Amino acid sequence: MLRSHLEAVEKATRVRVERLHRQCPPAAMYVWEWFLKLHPRRLRTDAGPMGLTYQEIASWAHLSGSSPSAREVDLLLSMDNLFFDVRSSNG
Repeated sequence: MLRSHLEAVEKATRVRVERLHRQCPPAAMYVWEWFLKLHPRRLRTDAGPMGLTYQEIASWAHLSGSSPSAREVDLLLSMDNLFFDVRSSNG
């Protein structure tokens, strides 16, 4: 979802979006995959999507049988922050 958004921005503006061309480090790819599972399930309001919460991450972890470490949760939240940074900078 985020990738398609960045691709659309790049196509519309004809300006290279550097974030689109960065690669997730292979050692962190599994956390990115976790984020992709959590992202479409986030709460949404009339104002738009809400940030992921610790409670949502904990519920997902419990239901999926995952046990993210504190560092992995920090990475998930950093990815979530990046989503909102990109979203706000591109309208």
